[in-house]
Amino acid sequence: MSPTEGRELPPRAPSLENMPVARPALGAALVLGAGVLWSLQSLSIRLTDAAPSEVIAFWRFYGQFVFLMIALILVQRGRIITSFRRAGLPAILGGICQAIASVFMVFAVVHTSTANAVFVISLSPFLAGMMAWALMGEKPTAVTWAAMGIAIAGVCVMVSGNRTDLQILGSLYALLVAFGFAGLTVMLRYGRQVEMLPTVCWGGLIGLIASFFIALARGTGDLDMPLGDALIVTLMGGSLIALGMLCFVRGARHIPAGVLALLSLSEIVLAPIWTWLFAGEAIAPREMIGAGIVLLAILGQTVATGRKRRTAEPAQP
Repeated sequence: MSPTEGRELPPRAPSLENMPVARPALGAALVLGAGVLWSLQSLSIRLTDAAPSEVIAFWRFYGQFVFLMIALILVQRGRIITSFRRAGLPAILGGICQAIASVFMVFAVVHTSTANAVFVISLSPFLAGMMAWALMGEKPTAVTWAAMGIAIAGVCVMVSGNRTDLQILGSLYALLVAFGFAGLTVMLRYGRQVEMLPTVCWGGLIGLIASFFIALARGTGDLDMPLGDALIVTLMGGSLIALGMLCFVRGARHIPAGVLALLSLSEIVLAPIWTWLFAGEAIAPREMIGAGIVLLAILGQTVATGRKRRTAEPAQP
């Protein structure tokens, strides 16, 4: 493969010759693993004292960027520049999308209710499915559409008991998060013929810069945090987020974009469960019922995905 290969977006219907068969069961397991790791973020934040969200975001992005750069160096045996050149434009676009999703998540929660933010963000599987269909002709199956619908219904049950203040600005921020995550998912699929770890490295770097300037604008540019809290947040970014991203990138080689985004909804289901079990936060019966519905949709999609021994979409060599 030449150093310049991958700088352009892959063709709409790449050739299937000389490319190995995807392993959907492995892909589903990796993405579910990513969702589990990401769901532990809320519990990790509970271990820190109060700090401005942009400061937490900065140290989280720092840990993510450092960890993923180390992982890329090990995977590519030091060929960093070549790896970034091969990943090319899809990696840059995906990194921008990831940074948008991570940064605007903070603003979404600040400007609207958590319930409303979670509901809007849960639309990301639909957005990813439609974007992948339009850009790559990767049409979601009937099972995937049904699972998406069931998952949305479960999220509705989870947030039904909360007073949802539908502030327009906060809802727009949440929609940007949904589009950002969907865009990241689609770009990982678009460039799956090459190593796509540079995508999340770009995301960490862009998010690091963006959170610094946000902190500067808000008067917290010194990024001051207690050393112990800074270490917790940095390790959270370096382990939970970055390792989850690593699993997600690998899973994107094997399963369609809509399925990727759907299975990652395990994060929003498991997050309140961890804080209930280990931080003593109350969880309402409706939240448990809604979480069960979402998990049922994820389980159904996982079983359907695992039964596919061969797909028309190949994995990277």
